[in-house]
Amino acid sequence: MFLNALSARPWSDPQKAGTPPPCLILGCKPGPALQRRLQAAIALYRQNASARLVISGRGEAQIAAQWALIAGIPESAVTIEPRAQNTRQNLEYSAPILGKDPFWLVTDPIHMKRALFFARRFHLCAWPFACAPDPKGFERFKDHLRELFAAIQRIPLDRPGRSSSDRA
Repeated sequence: MFLNALSARPWSDPQKAGTPPPCLILGCKPGPALQRRLQAAIALYRQNASARLVISGRGEAQIAAQWALIAGIPESAVTIEPRAQNTRQNLEYSAPILGKDPFWLVTDPIHMKRALFFARRFHLCAWPFACAPDPKGFERFKDHLRELFAAIQRIPLDRPGRSSSDRA
């Protein structure tokens, strides 16, 4: 499950000061997808690859934080960003919490490209860490459709000199 990047952790070298980067867990409707994202972030935390969990999303952040506490993550290691209602806002509203240092970006594989687009847009240094994909074929089909429509909405944003409010 873990990326090869974990084997070369600069923060695990005693000669290099620093703490592991945080995980940003992007919110979604509470259910299996949010549980998979949280499980991936908790695994990073337990491997000492992450120092804290930043959970973003209106409503779902509170629920995921409770799940993290039940799983044994200390309250001091959980930060909630409670306002975001979409991917763009997840990254925009979490940016002040994360700062400019690298962080793990935890979301579904199908959602990662859009999430990284917004991370770059807000000049954030995100390391992608995809959770396990949804095993249900129909759910994946719906996810692909949602990502297609989100990409179409984003087209004006990809053009230089154009600005638009994005709804992703």
